[in-house]
Amino acid sequence: MYSLGVIRDTSSARAHALGGASAKILGLVELSQNEFDALREANTALGRYRQQISFLNLVLWSFEDYIRFQEELLITGIGRSEASLRAPELDLNRRLMNFLSAVRTYLDHTETDLKRRFGEDSERYTRFEKLTNRLYDSWFSYRFLYKLRNFVQHCGLPLDSLSHTSTHNSRALSVTVSRSRLLTDFDWGAALRGEIERLPEAVDIGPFLVEHVDQLTTLHERLCTEELSALQKAAALVSRRYSEVAQNPGVPCVFTLPDTPTPASDPSAMSTLTLEHFVLEIAVAELVRRDFEDTVGARGGRGEAGNP
Repeated sequence: MYSLGVIRDTSSARAHALGGASAKILGLVELSQNEFDALREANTALGRYRQQISFLNLVLWSFEDYIRFQEELLITGIGRSEASLRAPELDLNRRLMNFLSAVRTYLDHTETDLKRRFGEDSERYTRFEKLTNRLYDSWFSYRFLYKLRNFVQHCGLPLDSLSHTSTHNSRALSVTVSRSRLLTDFDWGAALRGEIERLPEAVDIGPFLVEHVDQLTTLHERLCTEELSALQKAAALVSRRYSEVAQNPGVPCVFTLPDTPTPASDPSAMSTLTLEHFVLEIAVAELVRRDFEDTVGARGGRGEAGNP
């Protein structure tokens, strides 16, 4: 037996403080097998979309963290008052490494997800390969940063120089990578190595990072657009079913209940009673329903740097 309802926290503040908790399960709307299956499938699709957004957000937040720390250093200066293991150079390197790692995680997760869901010979996976290959072939920033992550993993920190200058009416922060060090003891491949050799000795990678974020965001939107119709249908179903219980405080869930009640007189049966449930993806459904089309439309007209 299946039921749509809520889980309500009924514990007191004192119980929470003592580490205890109590919940009340309210089954409000009975569901047929078909209704349960449809709702579970829709909710799973929204949960998968939430995960896709989360991996992209890790990229965006890592980039924002890196830029924000640069801005902080520009305003406050580098400030080496005494020797410290956590010098500004190391902190900035840490943020850049987080960004490079988040990018690779996003790409690897997306590739694996498409392979598992659709198969390695599917049109969906083949399109992902074509889009990423086109990015790699078309943009130096994409192929350079893709390989820079490997360089960092095997050869050392990404940044070499951090300097700050200021006058009474201006401030400047310089963050660069040494071309010579990049070309030492690492296999970039002949073509990419030739491109790096043509860079200045002190390489400012800031513009490459901005391009890369734009490329990945547009790639993500292209892939999500392919699922737009299914996501909108899933969001509509979850939102509609949620409206049936929305007036009840608590976490909206779908429960799988025992077909026959467990008698309270049987302690052994009560001790092994389990209640399967899943939480409705209300926030994701609302995001898809309200913003998805506008978001894709607004960002679909990006400049060339963002077009796979």
